[in-house]
Amino acid sequence: MTFLDSSGVSEALPVLIVGGGAAGLSAAAELHRAGKKFLLVEARARLGGRIYSVPVAGVSYPVELGAEFIHGRPEALKSVLGRAAQVPDESWIAKGGILKPWDQEDELGTVLQALGKLATPVDLTMDQALAKVQGDFSAPTLQRAKLWTTGFHAARLGEVSARAIAAAGATSGSSEAEESYRLGGGYGSLVDKLIAPLGPLEHWARLSTIVEHISWSRKETTVRVRHGRGVENIVAKQVLITAPVSVWGDIGFSPPLPAAKQMAMQRLGSGPVHRVTLLFREPFWQHSDFNPSFIQNFESAFPVYWTQRPFDGPRFVCWCGGDPADGIDNPITQAIAALAQTLGLEIKSITEQLVSSHHHDWNRDPFSKGAYAYFRPGYETAADILADPIDDSVYFAGEALAKEGRNGTVDGAIQTGLEAARHLVS
Repeated sequence: MTFLDSSGVSEALPVLIVGGGAAGLSAAAELHRAGKKFLLVEARARLGGRIYSVPVAGVSYPVELGAEFIHGRPEALKSVLGRAAQVPDESWIAKGGILKPWDQEDELGTVLQALGKLATPVDLTMDQALAKVQGDFSAPTLQRAKLWTTGFHAARLGEVSARAIAAAGATSGSSEAEESYRLGGGYGSLVDKLIAPLGPLEHWARLSTIVEHISWSRKETTVRVRHGRGVENIVAKQVLITAPVSVWGDIGFSPPLPAAKQMAMQRLGSGPVHRVTLLFREPFWQHSDFNPSFIQNFESAFPVYWTQRPFDGPRFVCWCGGDPADGIDNPITQAIAALAQTLGLEIKSITEQLVSSHHHDWNRDPFSKGAYAYFRPGYETAADILADPIDDSVYFAGEALAKEGRNGTVDGAIQTGLEAARHLVS
């Protein structure tokens, strides 16, 4: 495929964007504003990437199978915060079949501070670092630190950098950073907002188009793609890769990616996650003294639960990330059993109220291969190295490359997409 300029002369496409998630779509919107021609290719049959909002008949608020929360008040999402509602910070903890209110401002911050002060010549994994400080903290507090690592970061304790986790804890320590919001129309409304100015989809994007190989040089790049009609080569002056770092290895590069980039890729991981959404006829768990936003249960196969507050709608999301996710082989059945145990109810009481259940297997999804990025020891320069373009020919963006602890967030992905697009038009 080539591009026809205004005189009808065939030439290379100015920019090819690989990936239609938040980073790719924000880059597309920025290029469009600058009047620069581009084509976006997306392997899935839909746009949004790990934003996956699914409307359900009879329910006003969509089911989120991917991203759900806005964390803090990020500048990249400032334009949509007016349509967002803050999630009440009301957490409970289940232990021994008993539910009680839980102030999450426990000793977690102290543990993370201790990890950040460890005087070790090399960065440690989280499990190594916790072993060094275990004499200073109670078992429940250490368990809380592990849960925050595997749950919030969807990371493996034996792989994730303790320094990175400590730094993330310091970044999220302010009251504003701790705030969470939901978009009124679901995260899918953000996708709609990004693509609205771009015109008919067929004019700027191709879905169900998988990038197999990229042959790059300073002058132009040839991208081999596969779609329902077969194999096609797309020639572009510049390529912006926004697909998750976890799938970069599935793309062949000629010449190979520079050694520094390949080493940096090894410093990032993408952990497993299972999130199951259960919709009910009514909020049977609510009463005058119990209307939680979040529930933690260290004894459960799914350690974290949340409701739909502040919006109406009887639902629970059951979440399990990192190492504990390896023990989930029947997500919906196990989620129902785990929620029953957490609420102190019989499984029958849950299933009698259940209307529908929803789950997307991100771990087996070939275009994500997990949740979102976390950092391994030695990560400090990895994101900068990965974000650095190659010969003004191949550019990179995505949540894994976000700065200031915003990896793993939609706003982090959007910011990197905007920055890459601005370089492409400069």
